[in-house]
Amino acid sequence: MLAKADEYLTERANEQQLHEDTHLEEIPVGDPDAGLKIMMSFLGVKPGRQICKLGDDHLQDIDISSNVCHMEKELEEERAARKATDAARTEIEQRMKSKLNVVGKQFNSTLQFCYHSMQQLCRQWM
Repeated sequence: MLAKADEYLTERANEQQLHEDTHLEEIPVGDPDAGLKIMMSFLGVKPGRQICKLGDDHLQDIDISSNVCHMEKELEEERAARKATDAARTEIEQRMKSKLNVVGKQFNSTLQFCYHSMQQLCRQWM
């Protein structure tokens, strides 16, 4: 985009017949929308590499686009695998929590039984 801006300013300098030593920043721009036009022309450029000496024709970078497609597919596969792994991990955690609750309840009931049994034995000895 900077190259296009420099090109535009150079054209303006030639049109106005300014001295060659004039800095680009010093060149007066008559069109207030010049920056917008430069940006729009830059954004309108087709992706790819410009073919030398053929103007605005572009060579599409098939290698780059196929690499991007391949990487997007890999990313989707990784996301799906991660999602499945997370779901399995969540299910395992829920099972472990429920088993821990069951074991905790069994332990508490066993502990209470032992406590009551010890109390009964102590009463019998006294």
